[in-house]
Amino acid sequence: MTLRSRASLLVLLSAAEVVTEEDGTLLDLPSEYDRLLGPDHTVTLGAHHNRAWALYLLGRYAEGTELMADVVARRERGLGSGHPFTVAGRQLLSAFTSGRGRLPEGDG
Repeated sequence: MTLRSRASLLVLLSAAEVVTEEDGTLLDLPSEYDRLLGPDHTVTLGAHHNRAWALYLLGRYAEGTELMADVVARRERGLGSGHPFTVAGRQLLSAFTSGRGRLPEGDG
């Protein structure tokens, strides 16, 4: 499976909220993008954004929140605070930190 197809699969699994710990190789995708494209490339940051959401879905709230905060900070520096990707990341981070992103008990 290509890097791009694996990234698309992580997006789909996260969107469907069916990410499991067995998806570990998919969760490692951002490190491959870091190596190939650099840590601040928009595709790399998108992979980190998706990983943060997947971690959050797995109940790894602190790890997902910390990663999303880093993604937002890097997007603000590179793209500006009003860029749609930055705004989307900030909205997801807000949901994480307010608990709105938390899955109800028994669902995750």
